[in-house]
Amino acid sequence: MMKPMITHRGGEYKKLHASIVEKMKKLLGTENDILLSVSSATGVMEAGVRSAVGGKILHMTCGAFSERWAEISRDNGKDATSVSVPWGRAAGAELLDVHLSGGYDAVAVTHSETSTGVMNPLEEIAEAVHSSSDSLLFVDAVTSAFADVIDMGRVKPDLLLFGTQKALALPPGLAFAVVSERLLEKAGSVKNRGRYLDLLEMKKFADRNLVPSTPPISLMYALDFQLDRIASEGMERRAARHRELAGMARAWAKEHMALFPEGSYSSTVTCVKNTADMDFQALSSHLAARGYQISEGYGKMKGSTFRIGHMGDLTVDEMKGLLEAMTEAV
Repeated sequence: MMKPMITHRGGEYKKLHASIVEKMKKLLGTENDILLSVSSATGVMEAGVRSAVGGKILHMTCGAFSERWAEISRDNGKDATSVSVPWGRAAGAELLDVHLSGGYDAVAVTHSETSTGVMNPLEEIAEAVHSSSDSLLFVDAVTSAFADVIDMGRVKPDLLLFGTQKALALPPGLAFAVVSERLLEKAGSVKNRGRYLDLLEMKKFADRNLVPSTPPISLMYALDFQLDRIASEGMERRAARHRELAGMARAWAKEHMALFPEGSYSSTVTCVKNTADMDFQALSSHLAARGYQISEGYGKMKGSTFRIGHMGDLTVDEMKGLLEAMTEAV
């Protein structure tokens, strides 16, 4: 990230942009366009809604972040319907049984729900959507992309979104939209797509290995380097490491407190039920003194839960150190 700055309209930038897209496509196993958004992943949530939903959208919700995506749709004037399960449970394909004939432009699902530590059955949901409707499939892969192997050929997402600051293990500042040709065709008929988050505007520039707005080039240097590191590890081994880390966190939670989710566990976030009624700020201070950081419960679960993030470049030895420090705190 300390490389000298370059113009974002020159040949050197185009080479960097193309390198990132080529590496991402190979690692994700897709030939779909990958559009760079100068935003957080939330920006791409809004981009998908504004760009490709002209009428109705169906949201599968099971926690704070899937619910927020539904709120984004409503805030943008879309006719948004939510089908929900209680927090802590997975949103299964059976939720869609009575809805897919409703003429929805898109169905939106969160793969790994960060607020609850739940992993939704993406392939089952995708099969239901594609076999029973013409709806586009939107997937929030913020805490699953580059941590889990997503079978793009089976899931066939029309929009798959994520950012730099989760399993890519980089600072925040860039988000990505993996988009299908079907979505781009649909976007051509949608009015009032806006400008900054218009996926067709991004596509127009992406065809020339550019972005519409000034990008964080230092971060892009880091991303290009990091994608090489991920390729060296290999996605299957990377996913296995994430599963091992998740298993360690869940084992600790079961021994010392309890797990909040009712099965269907995320491989990148573990949500712990605070049955010991520990003061989170005291726990956080204890861990910070030893070089570790975890997150408080999110939304309505603040105070009753806390969350352990285990993604990106975290090693097994580092995870052992965190759990030992947490045991001291208990």
